[in-house]
Amino acid sequence: MPRRVLLIGATGMLGRPVARACVADECLKTTAFVRDIDRARRLLPGSIQLIHGNLHDEESLVRAMDGADSVYVNLNTPFSQRVNFDPDRDGTALVLRAARRAGVPHILRLSAIEVNDPAHQWWSLRRKEETDQRVRESGLDWTIFKPTWFMENLALFVQWRFISLLAAPTDPLWWIAGADFGNQVAAAMKCSAARNRQFIVQGPEGVSLGEATKRFARAHSPKLLPAPMPRLALRAAGLLFAQPRYGADLLQATFERTAGFEATETWDILGKPTMRIEDYAQSIEQTGDRPRKPLWSVS
Repeated sequence: MPRRVLLIGATGMLGRPVARACVADECLKTTAFVRDIDRARRLLPGSIQLIHGNLHDEESLVRAMDGADSVYVNLNTPFSQRVNFDPDRDGTALVLRAARRAGVPHILRLSAIEVNDPAHQWWSLRRKEETDQRVRESGLDWTIFKPTWFMENLALFVQWRFISLLAAPTDPLWWIAGADFGNQVAAAMKCSAARNRQFIVQGPEGVSLGEATKRFARAHSPKLLPAPMPRLALRAAGLLFAQPRYGADLLQATFERTAGFEATETWDILGKPTMRIEDYAQSIEQTGDRPRKPLWSVS
């Protein structure tokens, strides 16, 4: 009998590949909890079941979770810490309360690899660690994913026919495609060895940000033109606007942590990623997952 899984955050940049992987797995019966049914139908596989609800409404969460074996939570962090409702922190707290009420046995969550590194004092990472701890102490079985950079993030450097080429350290980042990560999430939903543990999420190639950007630009259709952008310009824009400030802080946190390859256990238990940067760039046409606003957007 297929396991019943509920996805929260399925229409987001990293939620969509997870939804596709879960729908493709015959051992899973997948439902997405969405605020906008019409938008979800355009973005998600046609065979996925949709349940309308609002993250602020605990009762709608409880109803959506009825009979679920696992709930996967992928919620965004706001660009500013001064917003009243942080979907990742506050939304996850509501999800956990609803899951306990609905009798859901297993929660899966997307976090970040830099979380719990004492070198970082960035508010976003501190909040993620607080939320991770709340999940671990929830009384439910849990699985936490801590990724390095997703290939989908390369699309955030795209604007029109140009891709920003940031001056950045040459340290390798172990890029992973959302499609490969989605397969690992689907595997974790079925695997008892994935319960009550954290997984480092990394891809098959360690490539610097600069080299990854160039490879993505060459493989993208149509090809993209590199446009050098000093990180100082991003930081300057961040003095006035929250989104470029968040992007600059994210890059700083990334390059303060030199991450070697740490995902051997993840691959052994959840499967080995196979997609290269070129594979991801060429898949955009097939999936329809187009770039969102760039990291430095001020609108």
